Amino acid sequence: MTLAALAEEQGKLAVLTSAFESGVAHSFLSLVAAALPGASVAHGLSTFERLERDAFQPPFADLVQRDLVDVRAASLYLDTIAIQCDQSTAFAQSGGL
Repeated sequence: MTLAALAEEQGKLAVLTSAFESGVAHSFLSLVAAALPGASVAHGLSTFERLERDAFQPPFADLVQRDLVDVRAASLYLDTIAIQCDQSTAFAQSGGL
């Protein structure tokens, strides 16, 4: 957050933007955006609207209501994915499949 603090000291706003990431990246970026200091701004996270489908279910679009991201739901979403990844890794390391 150092860059965001430096921007704020200069009277500038830090704004996050995204390209065409999956819901995982958009969820992470929405949490970072919520943690930025300073005034609330519209971050560039709407690229998810251009995707035909999301790699993860439920899709990130389900976390967005009236241009606002439910950051609590995004955090739970990321926790769930992390648990699934941990379980997959443990299964693979145990010689599964």
